[in-house]
Amino acid sequence: MLKKLFQTTVTRALSAFLGLVILSINARYIGSEGVGEVALFNLWVSIFLMLSNLPGGSAMVYYAVRYKSSELLATAYIWAVIALVLPMAVLWIFPTLLPSPVFLLIVLFFYSTGWAHQYLLVGIEKLHLHNAASLAVNSTLIGALVYQYSVFTPKAEHYYLALSLGAGAQWLLSLVFLWPRLRLEGFDFKINVQLIKQLLINGFHIQIGNLVQQLNYRFTYFFLEKYQGTGTVGIFAAVVQLGEGIWLLAKSVSLVVYSRVSQNGSDFSAGVLTFVTARWVAVLSGLAILLLAMLPDGVYHRFLGPQYMGLGHWMLLMTPAVAILAAGMIYSHFLAGKGLFFINFLISLLAFIPIVLLGDLLTSRLGLYGAVLLNTCSYSITAVGSFLIVLRHVDSESKVYMFRFINDIKILHQQLKKGQD
Repeated sequence: MLKKLFQTTVTRALSAFLGLVILSINARYIGSEGVGEVALFNLWVSIFLMLSNLPGGSAMVYYAVRYKSSELLATAYIWAVIALVLPMAVLWIFPTLLPSPVFLLIVLFFYSTGWAHQYLLVGIEKLHLHNAASLAVNSTLIGALVYQYSVFTPKAEHYYLALSLGAGAQWLLSLVFLWPRLRLEGFDFKINVQLIKQLLINGFHIQIGNLVQQLNYRFTYFFLEKYQGTGTVGIFAAVVQLGEGIWLLAKSVSLVVYSRVSQNGSDFSAGVLTFVTARWVAVLSGLAILLLAMLPDGVYHRFLGPQYMGLGHWMLLMTPAVAILAAGMIYSHFLAGKGLFFINFLISLLAFIPIVLLGDLLTSRLGLYGAVLLNTCSYSITAVGSFLIVLRHVDSESKVYMFRFINDIKILHQQLKKGQD
């Protein structure tokens, strides 16, 4: 488990670094307006991907050891094709609503099927292969961006093509990694009605929760675009992306915790691991974003361009939100590992309420300050709600580790070492 945690953390760090490189390239070549267009495109991808990933999302982790991989993939692929009907219907009703529809459909198909491969790799505890395939997206994207921006007049559409190529590269590499397991099990692409029903039920709870969670993170983009313009969306998207880079440790640990709890974690062991890791990822994430906030404006000017001067101020305001949600990620993955997908959905839905009710008012009157306030409120509800539910599903003896900082490193080493191969 320690080896898996290290590998996953390194992969997340590399992915976050590549993401920042992409942000820097886009900011310098297409400015905050272009970054705003890219952010809105990615938001639409996230929204539709939640439907596309109903059977092929993280529910795959839970069922990977319970069914043949080919059975699971058959369901995921069929649904991925069916799910493309929704964006097509939206385009038919609102022809100008979605940006670059052809690229949108390509990215959706490759992402939905590629992530089915990816989650199966996690489910069979091939995290190193999952991590390697994950890096293919941003690596390919950077190469394609640099080439296009160097040869052609830079515009947001070049990013859409680059993302399509990156999603295709991840799909291909993850399939190559999964192929030996498919051959070993024997190909069985039959339609299992009972499996489809289970995947759709659990997948619905997971993906609708993920959709609402993504909207918690980014729905303010629509309000900002409406009242402040695409350029302001680009600035806030940079703040959000830098914050997400800070979450690399939380995301790495949460994936390990999810895998551990869903496979064989006892209540006591899972509780100790969850409380200790949640505490430390919150502290470390808060310190990391404070360091970013204290960087001089010259750093952001050189890295992103003159339109991003003063970004440290917004990073400082986002510090509580980033630290709080880092812990919330651990708690929500504990609940997912226990199969409590519907609970995670309800918590995400509750956290979305203030954004819906207050988003228009706060962003119209306070601009970026209103967006920061909305996200902080939403993140806090997510973390606190998950924490309270976790308390109901852990061994009572593990609760003593909630606020203990004594021997944390030793405890983490012991708990993670129990899960080593």
